[in-house]
Amino acid sequence: MQLPRPSSCGTFHITKTGERIYSNKFDWVLPFHNPGLAPVGDASGSYHIDLKGMPLYAQRYQRTFGYYDGLASVVMDHKWFHIDEDGKIAFGKNWDWAGNFQSGFCVVRKDNRMFHINKQGNVLNDSGWTYAGDFRDKISVVRDNNGFYRHINNKGDFAHDMKFQQLGVYHKGFAVAKDVDGWFHIDLNGNQIYPFRFQELEPFYNGIAKAVMLDGIEVLIDEKGKVAPIENQRTFQPEDYSTLPKQINTKSEFVNELNLRKEMTFICRHMYKMGYNLTIDGNISHRINSEQMIISPSGQHLGFITPEDFILTDMNGKSLSSDRKPSSEWKLHKEIYQLRPDINCVIHAHPPSAIAASVANIDLSKVFAHYSPIPTTEFAVNCTDEVVEVLAPFIEKENWAILKRHGVVTWANNLTNTFLRLEGLEQCAKIVTMASSITEIKPMSEDNVRKLFNMWGLDFENYSLGGL
Repeated sequence: MQLPRPSSCGTFHITKTGERIYSNKFDWVLPFHNPGLAPVGDASGSYHIDLKGMPLYAQRYQRTFGYYDGLASVVMDHKWFHIDEDGKIAFGKNWDWAGNFQSGFCVVRKDNRMFHINKQGNVLNDSGWTYAGDFRDKISVVRDNNGFYRHINNKGDFAHDMKFQQLGVYHKGFAVAKDVDGWFHIDLNGNQIYPFRFQELEPFYNGIAKAVMLDGIEVLIDEKGKVAPIENQRTFQPEDYSTLPKQINTKSEFVNELNLRKEMTFICRHMYKMGYNLTIDGNISHRINSEQMIISPSGQHLGFITPEDFILTDMNGKSLSSDRKPSSEWKLHKEIYQLRPDINCVIHAHPPSAIAASVANIDLSKVFAHYSPIPTTEFAVNCTDEVVEVLAPFIEKENWAILKRHGVVTWANNLTNTFLRLEGLEQCAKIVTMASSITEIKPMSEDNVRKLFNMWGLDFENYSLGGL
């Protein structure tokens, strides 16, 4: 069943063909989720409606969110609850923040600690964590009080005794991990499956992973630790994308496009080395003209991308230079280019601190450091039109945004400025999340906020300070 989607004005829902499904009109609406319920808001408050536009219950909340696994997050008196599909409070507990249920569990926050709860509202670990991620294949990544990342199972017990500086979720029985010497793969018992380390590493796909050895040689490695060279392999020499290629503007479109591909390659690899993007997440594009763009392909690990991997497409996502498909998020790039003629580059990445801030419900448009406000969108399922819909309200007036529980998007007139916005956004998120893990963040005085707005050249008088 294909559920209706929000209208372009965000005040009612429409079918795929653009027809209204009810006569009501709200102040705002969010997408429908199974079993056919959507969060809405009007003068009376926030609540859920069915496919006929009728309220599911009489209660009104400050905020409501979509149903996942039969439960939805709601906010009342600044406390977070879950309600069931009949609108009843699922279990008599409240939180400082609560996420969505996935695979039978949900991440919640209380007194600056993060916990997992099951669908009965029971906490898996009473002491909680400084960070907790969603469960995947019955395993979650958490960070302990000493800053180490660990795996726990869905009973709240450690899946193994190993601790790491960085850690990924399990995929087909293996996970990537990092210690002081570099990256490697571990099995379900937390044991390394080979004795050496890599400077770059991706998860196994169909039993094979791509890696870069410490001496810069690009190789393939299988699940038994057997390393094989790549045919016509490349080595990452200092002159090979270690610095941003010199910009060249000539009358030759071919030369200009080739140099642009090299610049994009450098940015992608640097994003990976800085930890702003891992595995096959993220995408990047650059406008060629009003009808064409260069974009990274679907399923591409950006840390291993080459200039020839990028795809030339029209603005409808049709490939003009390759048999590969463009990134599944190409519509997001198209929307930004159409709404902002001054923008030539878009980066979508998954930096961990920015995502953690959105998971913890920290609003970087209200917590001020020396960075200008960073908005966070509503949650949207990645690789769907929902991503474009939740980002659209920010495109014309902003130059960056956090996609809730997903990633970030930055846009600018060139590659360098787009990357600098990504780096600044993640740095701001890192500062604020670190401060939040130490103590409760106190609001900045209105006078000091006003001074910052004057420095940034922003309109303080029309900016809401609510929720500081």
